[in-house]
Amino acid sequence: MANITFETDFEAGNGVNFKQVGEDTYSFEIRPDTKSEDRQWFYFRVRGAAGRTLRFQLGGIAATNVPEHWELSRPVVSHDGGKTWRWISGETAVDLSADRFSFSHHVKSDAELIAYHFPYGFEKLEGEVRRWAAHEDAKHSVIGKTVQGRPVHYLRVEKGNARKEIGVWICARVHAAETTASFTAEGFIDFLLSDDPRALELRERAVFHIVPMVNPDGAVAGNYRDNIEGINLNRVWDAPSPETSPEVVAVRRVLDEWADAGNPYHLFIDFHSDSAAQSHYAFYPDGSAETPLYHTPADYHEHIRKFLRHVAAEAPDFCLDEGASTASDPTLSFHMQRMTRGVLAMIPEGSYGMLKRGPNSGRPITPRDHQIVGAAFCIAIWSYYFADSR
Repeated sequence: MANITFETDFEAGNGVNFKQVGEDTYSFEIRPDTKSEDRQWFYFRVRGAAGRTLRFQLGGIAATNVPEHWELSRPVVSHDGGKTWRWISGETAVDLSADRFSFSHHVKSDAELIAYHFPYGFEKLEGEVRRWAAHEDAKHSVIGKTVQGRPVHYLRVEKGNARKEIGVWICARVHAAETTASFTAEGFIDFLLSDDPRALELRERAVFHIVPMVNPDGAVAGNYRDNIEGINLNRVWDAPSPETSPEVVAVRRVLDEWADAGNPYHLFIDFHSDSAAQSHYAFYPDGSAETPLYHTPADYHEHIRKFLRHVAAEAPDFCLDEGASTASDPTLSFHMQRMTRGVLAMIPEGSYGMLKRGPNSGRPITPRDHQIVGAAFCIAIWSYYFADSR
């Protein structure tokens, strides 16, 4: 029998206690986030199994952040070292009494990569940043460093230096393994920098501030939610720490300096992922949320709904009828910006697994689907702020 081995010593790798428990059957578990008990993401390499069908048993699913996700889950695989990815074609099953999620996979290469969802690493992000920064209307800078010294990349996108009518802030990847957020942000930026006439008008009339990966340390470590200090970076927006959450300190500093100087600021979007989601949707305040600059909570709520209707018109996988929340928690990015700045603010959530709503119901979601939703958010900004006023 071939000597089958498993590896996780690479960017975003996660998986522990690999054991053979039967013929061509292996069990494993998810390592929790550093200094935290959060866990959901796995990503490993299997060697020595080319031509064989392996069965995997992921144990301890009751201790994962979203146990109900495993009913929707289908891992992804790469045969070529991460250049291309596809969904596994084997069977999946959830056994709650045994506390495990099982899947089978026919291994084609001598070094097969298997992951919870399509990976989007910090190395890939830096390559995309270089590509975006080459555009004449994009200015790149590093606004801070992570706990481990990695750069927090920032793009400012606008045409020319004249004062713009609209100011937009975009964040993504606050949570380490929420890779759908990175694909969605990529779709947003790619459309914004495109030759589409709507994108050109956006760059001429609006200024965009974009932080495409707030949590590089956690992403590299293979964490699910937290940074390398075990901090959930979307629970410290009201009072981030220079020692344990310098990533949010950096974003807040640049945002606050911009807004406090009287520059235009109208919209805040923080792209995330939801392991339990059956479609793309967005968290946003319901009709009870008091917000500065709006006459009534219902007025603010209807403006958010109007904006999201534009998103749904462009992206068939976006569900408009989910996400309204009564919460007003200033530790969260979008609530903090809504409550202190009075801007339209929301957290779009991407699905990791099998779509259960919309025209593509019944099939697993793809990176292209995420990118389409990202472009839809960009188009919605044009529709809401410019087309609707004509």
